[in-house]
Amino acid sequence: MRLQANIFLSGFILIAIVFSACTKISSKREMAITTDEIIVANSQITAKGTLVDLGDNEINSYGFCWSTLSMPTINDNVLAFNNQPQTGAYSGLIYNVLPNNSYHIRAYMDDGEKIVYGEDLTFMPITDSLLLTTDNVSFLSSTSVNIKGTVNNVGSLLLQDFGLYWAEVTSPSGPVSIISLGSLNHDTVFNSTLSNLITTKPYYARTFVRIDNTQTLLGNVLTFSIPDLVVTTDTVQFSGSTAYLFGTIVSLGIPAVSEHGFCWAVTTSYPSVNNNKIILGPATQTGSFNGNLPGLTIGTTYYYRAYATDGAYIKYGSIKHFIP
Repeated sequence: MRLQANIFLSGFILIAIVFSACTKISSKREMAITTDEIIVANSQITAKGTLVDLGDNEINSYGFCWSTLSMPTINDNVLAFNNQPQTGAYSGLIYNVLPNNSYHIRAYMDDGEKIVYGEDLTFMPITDSLLLTTDNVSFLSSTSVNIKGTVNNVGSLLLQDFGLYWAEVTSPSGPVSIISLGSLNHDTVFNSTLSNLITTKPYYARTFVRIDNTQTLLGNVLTFSIPDLVVTTDTVQFSGSTAYLFGTIVSLGIPAVSEHGFCWAVTTSYPSVNNNKIILGPATQTGSFNGNLPGLTIGTTYYYRAYATDGAYIKYGSIKHFIP
């Protein structure tokens, strides 16, 4: 009985050894990735994931894919990294997402043979931090201006349209004109030219962004009017046979004053620059000015008025006269 038992035990050990020798233990590594977190910081979206295992093959790309539908793939929107990866956490900024829409996002990894995905998470972009500014107006001519606008904190958003609203200041409000500059996915400073305006008439302008077909955001209102060149004829003083004529530039207008002074005549009561002139040159600021008219003839009526020109238009003050 003891001999038979030993033989049986030896046979069992031999069978176990043979079975073990025939069994192959697989050492192939499998790719593994997780979608960890989506951070919505107002208009900026940051996705976080972890490369758990890179597998046995070289990784072609990894990153994130997103869509408005669940279980997005690399055939949808993709943020791809092509550098040789290492296991561990990674992150990236998501771009060109529409505000107030719900999105699904997954981390992914591609080795050229297969693609593995992480969990499906959701996020919704918001517009709370968008900053719209109508910065300033620059006068280009007596009929045109340039308006500077700024759109900041666009972050991850894709805005449908942006540009400038402008109109005459009326009561009640009149029709609004729109300068549309198209879609926007980054912070920007832009300039818009308004033409065919009327001098001294009040206008307003404000930056806008269109979120979608139902929502538009507006910046601050900038009110302006193109100043007109205004000159007045003031008093006259005498010293012997010389008259001292006084005038005032009330407003310089656009463009700058290239020449100003006085025009005068004794043969007409309607003097102009085509008659006699006292030329005082350009003017760079408002205020009073004066010119001398010597060699007066006693008992003669002199007609005079102040003038100023920007090279294109001549503006006159009222006509006055004196008899020395």
